[in-house]
Amino acid sequence: MGNKIDSHKTALKEKQRKENILWRTLLECLSEIAELNPWDKIPCEVPFAYIPESNDQMIFFSCVQEADDSKGFLVYPSPRDYQYGTLSQESEKEETRQFIEMENYGVFFTKKDDVPEEIQTIYSQLAVDFGDGLWPWVSNKRHGYWSQTPHEQELVFILDCLDNLHMQLLALQEIDAIPDYENGEMLLRYYSAEEDLWYNVIAPFAIPPEVSSTLAMTEGSPLMEELSQLPVSTSVPRMEFDFGWLDEPVQDEENDIPYFPLHVVVTDRQADKQLSLYHCKPEDFIGCALTALSEVFRKHGIPETLYVCRDESYDLFEDLAQKLGIQLKRVKHLPSAERILHALDAV
Repeated sequence: MGNKIDSHKTALKEKQRKENILWRTLLECLSEIAELNPWDKIPCEVPFAYIPESNDQMIFFSCVQEADDSKGFLVYPSPRDYQYGTLSQESEKEETRQFIEMENYGVFFTKKDDVPEEIQTIYSQLAVDFGDGLWPWVSNKRHGYWSQTPHEQELVFILDCLDNLHMQLLALQEIDAIPDYENGEMLLRYYSAEEDLWYNVIAPFAIPPEVSSTLAMTEGSPLMEELSQLPVSTSVPRMEFDFGWLDEPVQDEENDIPYFPLHVVVTDRQADKQLSLYHCKPEDFIGCALTALSEVFRKHGIPETLYVCRDESYDLFEDLAQKLGIQLKRVKHLPSAERILHALDAV
């Protein structure tokens, strides 16, 4: 009789095998980038941009260097992330909020002592040793989370980015020029489908307009059927919705990646009173926000006006408000909601 195959263990081994291949390929790419030594030639302010062949994303890179033995790149998956990472804000609160909401990849070359323990374990398994030289390593910061070691999908993404960054750096050597950031230039890599060619050009620096991502509410869904039957509120005609982050990351389990908890609040704008308050993990934000608002609608009815102050909130409720006949207003301040979030030390 044959032995029973443990499919779970087999899947884990295959996943590990794929990740090992990705790590080896990534380290080869980083070694080739390090040989070009771009930090001695390119000012850290100069932005690099890369538009993948799919033409559905614009990825930004920037050099960072604290010392000869501490340098690397920051990779921003979107123009918004790039702005969050490079533009100074007016207040510490706004800086903190942007750090929490930003997504990026850190690509570093440092002394071995600065390499995270988890990555050192990976290198030991791969029998990789950079001796007394600089050790390359990568981290990934997701929206609402602390930095973590990248795994399969993240490794695929950052490897593609760094392969294309390598091509940009080689192109800079060929054209023997550096983008003039002070005069609004950047290095852009893009694909021409018509010519089936990749181009690396010095181009005017430009941030494409952000595309709104309105949440479409399904007609005839149980939630929409229920909400559409509710009466117009006579007690709370004006409501506010907002959310904020706690700036200390937490872990549900010891080995979990630390995340920043979210508070979601709905208030009575006129009476300056809390109507609903929830907290959740970053990935549960949409469900949490809809739950909080629906709860208030069931208790008080549909408001005439819902006030929000952030693009995310507007995108989340634009379709819902249109279908329920609510006037959705974007304003600079939400006095009632801000008071509650401030009391919770949420940013």
